[in-house]
Amino acid sequence: MSAYGYAKATTPFVDRSNANLFRALAPANQTRYSLAMMLTGAKPGEFETFYRRHSLVGQLRACGYHTMWISNQGRFGEYDSFATSLASEAHESVFLNRLSWEDATYDGEILAELEDRRIYQARNHVTFIHLMGSHSDYSRRYPENFGSTSISNTVDEYDNSLLYTDTILAELYKNFEDERLLFVYVSDHGEVVSNDRYGHGFDPGFQEEFSTALAIWTDDSVALNHINAAIGNARLNLESFGELVQFLVGASEELTISTRDTVSVLSPENVTSYQVLDSYGDQSVTQEKLIALVSKTDQRHEKVPPLTEPNLARRYVPNVDQTVEGPYAGDGAEL
Repeated sequence: MSAYGYAKATTPFVDRSNANLFRALAPANQTRYSLAMMLTGAKPGEFETFYRRHSLVGQLRACGYHTMWISNQGRFGEYDSFATSLASEAHESVFLNRLSWEDATYDGEILAELEDRRIYQARNHVTFIHLMGSHSDYSRRYPENFGSTSISNTVDEYDNSLLYTDTILAELYKNFEDERLLFVYVSDHGEVVSNDRYGHGFDPGFQEEFSTALAIWTDDSVALNHINAAIGNARLNLESFGELVQFLVGASEELTISTRDTVSVLSPENVTSYQVLDSYGDQSVTQEKLIALVSKTDQRHEKVPPLTEPNLARRYVPNVDQTVEGPYAGDGAEL
């Protein structure tokens, strides 16, 4: 991303906007585990929390926000069922691909879906947007004739997919723009990208799979000062992403930030330190699949009652042969 110093102008919108950029660390190098940790408070080596605790989606719903999850990822399958479980906690969950992520359309289709549902005009509303971003094959992530006219290799294709994501973010921000807007853009893991090797989910892992972006648009300078002071020169471990968002919207008066370098490789139990991982090389770049979270409220950062843990027996995680009917279908839990 050029916003983080990459030579090519892959993120012109983020570059020129008033985004507050942070260096982040994904807790895992696969979406299914990283996303689960980011939104539930589960951690590398302590993944059981995912099955026992409501996610950020359900917690914000309990605070009185109308919640929506819209995804261009797959709905069922080995790599998608965890995300589907998280999505089921929202009032509304919309999947542009009813089956596998391999059938994904372009992320731009989400814009029309949000317009049709009049989400841009909603108040007291939180929208989780799960993009395909730059999932390989990178050339399938943007329309034909989009962007650069000189694409000759894998790195070029990846860069062009980032440029396409940047245009999606620009449109989302323009459509949602409001003085009471909190807009957060984050990646659930990084990506190794070179012309001879690319992807994520390697074992042993590479540092590039865990080095990610976090951008926040908000007018709350006081909250941002607290966040900057807590992070310092470290990387923010996204295992504390849910707590960060709760602080930003006023659901929590205490800022809980993790800057530890503990990550998991492929499995939550395979725990290591980011510092001991090798770097693949200078051509590697980051930011693969992305989540954008958009929040609007009638009262900026209104205070809400403290959240209480639900009496949750165990999180429902669908498999490829099952369908989801409402939050935590099958376990009797209520939000």
